[in-house]
Amino acid sequence: MAATDTMEIAPDGDVTLLCGEQVGNKEIIGLRVSSHILSYGSPVFKSLLAPKFREGTTLATTSSVEIPLPEDPPDHMTLLFNILHMRHDQDPHTVNSPTTLAAFANLCDKYDCALAVKPTLEQYITNKLEKADVVVLAHYLATAAMLRYPNFIKRIAVCLVLRATGPIDKIVSQALGVHYYDVASLCTKMDCTLLQARQTIRNFLESVVESQSDLGQSWGPCTVDCEAISQRVVSCLRQLKAYRLWGESMSRESLEAMLVKMENIPLQDPAGLKSCGRNGCSKARSDAALGDPQLVQRFVASAKEVRKAIENMDTAAVPAASS
Repeated sequence: MAATDTMEIAPDGDVTLLCGEQVGNKEIIGLRVSSHILSYGSPVFKSLLAPKFREGTTLATTSSVEIPLPEDPPDHMTLLFNILHMRHDQDPHTVNSPTTLAAFANLCDKYDCALAVKPTLEQYITNKLEKADVVVLAHYLATAAMLRYPNFIKRIAVCLVLRATGPIDKIVSQALGVHYYDVASLCTKMDCTLLQARQTIRNFLESVVESQSDLGQSWGPCTVDCEAISQRVVSCLRQLKAYRLWGESMSRESLEAMLVKMENIPLQDPAGLKSCGRNGCSKARSDAALGDPQLVQRFVASAKEVRKAIENMDTAAVPAASS
């Protein structure tokens, strides 16, 4: 088994890895690397290069060794060893989709070097996290779980809860197939958090509407036909519905969309609001206004409470990566 091309990852390296024979490659690619760096970054290679194995014995007696790795894709192995050898100027262009990222993560898991590649992988995913949809996030979650990155699992889980418009369990299971079972318990936790957050928002919005309706009782009985309270309640409901924060349309919104609206909602009193002017009813146009700053702050505070609950959800499922 001879390499048709050799990449000098470490020009003065003493180990040449021969990759690709059994993964559909027409050519066998050699990767020249340093045995010292391999041993620091991967316990698997450290063991393989020890004197008790043939590869280690050959290295000790001849100062170099070739190791055939026919099942490993050359592009992923090149990326792995570029990272281990601190060649960070080499763009990880081979990881161009969530599925290839998962394949690369599987390779890292195989050689037990999750900790060594953690900064690079986390930075790569972080750069794409903002625009990732829920299917892509499902693959990122599987990658983080496979490599045992608990802090990053939390970040991805928070994104999933905020962006999902349906059951996360269903989204992740359809995206990952059999690999779903690696994160099944975590999906249950995320769905519980999602349902609780939606209920918290629903309870808050109902309290806002009820508080407007209850104002009529606090002002005392009105002796004339006054419609100020009913006008404001109806207007409040219409505005919430227009922002998809009320009714059936609310269930089709993501939490992120709802929270952003709550943080920026411009509720206004109905145009032409009139009151009888008796029994303190003039308040209908003052401190009870829908656009009152205190009511706006209640919306902001409620959204903040929901975000905090999501960020504090329990995502403990796997131990941290270790070397």
